Amino acid sequence: MAEDQVKTEAKSPSVFPSRSATYAKVAMHTDKIINKLVELLDSRTESIALGAANTLMSKILPDLRATELTGENQGPLRVIIVSENGAGNPIADQKLPEAAIDI
Repeated sequence: MAEDQVKTEAKSPSVFPSRSATYAKVAMHTDKIINKLVELLDSRTESIALGAANTLMSKILPDLRATELTGENQGPLRVIIVSENGAGNPIADQKLPEAAIDI
């Protein structure tokens, strides 16, 4: 799609540019966008600095909410509760019927 056509479509109230055209247009300015966000990290206005940090973090780090945790061989996670016996040696909590539980 030609750049002139994207501009025409964007100006028309009833026609929206395609998602791929929008991505292509933004991709041409990726370096400028990232540089501006990094620059805004040093803003004197805390909300601007935090907004820039949030935007950068959300694009760089994976979404941890979407991470599935499983135990060995895709089984449940095994949690082992330990305490210290006073000599610096971790031991299983003696008050529990089982030192390990599956969740």
